[in-house]
Amino acid sequence: MGHHHAEDATAPLPFVSHMIAGAMAGTMEHIAMYPVDTIKTRMQALSHPGQRLHGVSVYNAINTAIRREGLRGLYKGVGAVAAGAGPAHALQFAVYEAIKDVAGGNQVGITCAEQTPWRNLS
Repeated sequence: MGHHHAEDATAPLPFVSHMIAGAMAGTMEHIAMYPVDTIKTRMQALSHPGQRLHGVSVYNAINTAIRREGLRGLYKGVGAVAAGAGPAHALQFAVYEAIKDVAGGNQVGITCAEQTPWRNLS
Protein backbone atom coordinates (compact mmCIF):
# COMPACT_ATOMS: atom_id res chain seq x y z
CA MET A 1 0.00 0.00 0.00
CA GLY A 2 1.39 3.36 -0.97
CA HIS A 3 4.29 1.80 -2.90
CA HIS A 4 4.66 2.66 -6.57
CA HIS A 5 6.93 0.88 -8.98
CA ALA A 6 8.80 2.56 -11.83
CA GLU A 7 6.50 0.78 -14.29
CA ASP A 8 3.49 2.64 -12.87
CA ALA A 9 4.96 6.02 -13.86
CA THR A 10 5.19 5.03 -17.53
CA ALA A 11 1.82 3.30 -17.81
CA PRO A 12 -0.61 5.23 -20.00
CA LEU A 13 -3.44 7.00 -18.21
CA PRO A 14 -6.97 5.76 -18.82
CA PHE A 15 -9.15 7.59 -21.34
CA VAL A 16 -11.30 9.07 -18.56
CA SER A 17 -8.22 10.52 -16.82
CA HIS A 18 -7.32 12.35 -20.03
CA MET A 19 -10.90 13.59 -20.25
CA ILE A 20 -10.77 14.96 -16.71
CA ALA A 21 -7.38 16.61 -17.32
CA GLY A 22 -8.60 18.15 -20.58
CA ALA A 23 -11.82 19.41 -19.03
CA MET A 24 -9.97 21.03 -16.12
CA ALA A 25 -7.26 22.58 -18.30
CA GLY A 26 -9.73 23.89 -20.89
CA THR A 27 -12.09 25.30 -18.30
CA MET A 28 -9.28 27.05 -16.40
CA GLU A 29 -7.86 28.48 -19.62
CA HIS A 30 -11.22 29.92 -20.66
CA ILE A 31 -11.85 31.37 -17.19
CA ALA A 32 -8.37 32.94 -17.08
CA MET A 33 -8.67 34.45 -20.56
CA TYR A 34 -12.33 35.52 -20.31
CA PRO A 35 -11.61 39.14 -19.24
CA VAL A 36 -9.27 39.58 -22.22
CA ASP A 37 -11.96 38.26 -24.57
CA THR A 38 -14.57 40.49 -22.91
CA ILE A 39 -12.49 43.63 -23.52
CA LYS A 40 -11.66 42.57 -27.10
CA THR A 41 -15.32 41.97 -27.89
CA ARG A 42 -16.42 45.27 -26.38
CA MET A 43 -13.75 47.18 -28.29
CA GLN A 44 -14.78 45.48 -31.54
CA ALA A 45 -18.44 46.25 -30.89
CA LEU A 46 -17.66 49.95 -30.42
CA SER A 47 -15.72 50.27 -33.66
CA HIS A 48 -17.15 50.68 -37.14
CA PRO A 49 -15.76 49.15 -40.34
CA GLY A 50 -12.74 51.11 -41.54
CA GLN A 51 -12.58 53.16 -38.32
CA ARG A 52 -9.94 52.85 -35.64
CA LEU A 53 -10.82 53.48 -32.03
CA HIS A 54 -8.95 56.73 -31.52
CA GLY A 55 -7.89 57.37 -27.98
CA VAL A 56 -9.23 54.06 -26.66
CA SER A 57 -6.44 51.80 -25.50
CA VAL A 58 -6.84 48.37 -23.98
CA TYR A 59 -5.79 49.90 -20.67
CA ASN A 60 -8.54 52.55 -20.93
CA ALA A 61 -11.12 49.96 -21.89
CA ILE A 62 -10.23 47.78 -18.87
CA ASN A 63 -10.32 50.76 -16.50
CA THR A 64 -13.68 51.93 -17.86
CA ALA A 65 -15.20 48.45 -17.55
CA ILE A 66 -13.97 47.99 -13.98
CA ARG A 67 -15.08 51.50 -12.96
CA ARG A 68 -18.60 50.98 -14.38
CA GLU A 69 -19.23 47.33 -13.48
CA GLY A 70 -16.51 46.30 -11.06
CA LEU A 71 -14.26 43.31 -11.54
CA ARG A 72 -17.32 41.08 -11.86
CA GLY A 73 -18.26 42.87 -15.07
CA LEU A 74 -15.24 41.38 -16.80
CA TYR A 75 -16.57 37.91 -15.97
CA LYS A 76 -20.20 38.42 -16.96
CA GLY A 77 -21.27 35.28 -18.86
CA VAL A 78 -18.21 33.21 -17.93
CA GLY A 79 -20.40 30.38 -16.60
CA ALA A 80 -21.79 29.55 -20.01
CA VAL A 81 -18.33 29.61 -21.58
CA ALA A 82 -16.88 27.39 -18.83
CA ALA A 83 -19.78 24.94 -19.15
CA GLY A 84 -19.09 24.52 -22.85
CA ALA A 85 -15.31 24.46 -22.53
CA GLY A 86 -15.20 21.50 -20.16
CA PRO A 87 -16.82 18.89 -22.40
CA ALA A 88 -15.17 20.22 -25.56
CA HIS A 89 -11.65 20.14 -24.13
CA ALA A 90 -12.28 16.81 -22.38
CA LEU A 91 -13.07 15.15 -25.67
CA GLN A 92 -10.33 16.94 -27.61
CA PHE A 93 -7.60 16.08 -25.10
CA ALA A 94 -8.66 12.46 -24.61
CA VAL A 95 -8.99 11.76 -28.35
CA TYR A 96 -5.62 13.42 -29.02
CA GLU A 97 -3.95 11.22 -26.38
CA ALA A 98 -5.68 8.08 -27.70
CA ILE A 99 -4.54 8.77 -31.26
CA LYS A 100 -1.03 9.61 -30.04
CA ASP A 101 -0.94 6.29 -28.18
CA VAL A 102 -2.13 4.31 -31.22
CA ALA A 103 0.48 6.08 -33.38
CA GLY A 104 3.25 5.11 -30.95
CA GLY A 105 3.81 8.55 -29.51
CA ASN A 106 3.72 7.33 -25.91
CA GLN A 107 6.45 4.70 -26.25
CA VAL A 108 9.19 5.15 -23.68
CA GLY A 109 12.74 5.48 -24.94
CA ILE A 110 11.87 6.36 -28.53
CA THR A 111 12.97 9.74 -29.85
CA CYS A 112 10.72 12.00 -31.89
CA ALA A 113 12.75 11.26 -35.02
CA GLU A 114 12.27 7.51 -34.52
CA GLN A 115 8.51 7.71 -34.13
CA THR A 116 7.81 10.12 -37.00
CA PRO A 117 6.09 8.19 -39.82
CA TRP A 118 7.92 10.14 -42.51
CA ARG A 119 11.40 9.64 -40.99
CA ASN A 120 12.61 7.56 -43.96
CA LEU A 121 11.66 10.17 -46.57
CA SER A 122 14.75 12.33 -46.11
